Amino acid sequence: MFTPDGMLTSQAIAESARIIRGEQLGNPHLRAHLTADGSDITDWGKYSTQTHQSPYGDFQVHYYYNRESGRVAYDYDYKIVMNRR
Repeated sequence: MFTPDGMLTSQAIAESARIIRGEQLGNPHLRAHLTADGSDITDWGKYSTQTHQSPYGDFQVHYYYNRESGRVAYDYDYKIVMNRR
């Protein structure tokens, strides 16, 4: 699921689901950060990977992704979310 440098593999991205559409992202700082390169907020979204297992419990990775450019915003709120038991 991860490359040696901690980024998501192309397979992990392809199997992810969009959980929030870009135009629904309410944080103005986030919106400005994602579109600083001139991209459109509608091309962005918050995504979640499929659930994976680890010795510490099941988890997903949540991240912001631009489906048009293929860019993942690793520098803003890229995180692992553990499932509750």
